Amino acid sequence: MEQGLERGIEHGISGTIKILAGLDYSDEQIAEQLIKQFAIDEEQAYKYILIAKK
Repeated sequence: MEQGLERGIEHGISGTIKILAGLDYSDEQIAEQLIKQFAIDEEQAYKYILIAKK
């Protein structure tokens, strides 16, 4: 069950990144939103951004 939850959160993060990038948000603005919405730290936020941009 935990894996399913983690996967759901990762999909939510990925979707958020794609939406905000489509609205021309900077990486810094996207990271701020991820930190607020998903209660992750700055390092994790930038890691997800890099993964999503691949």
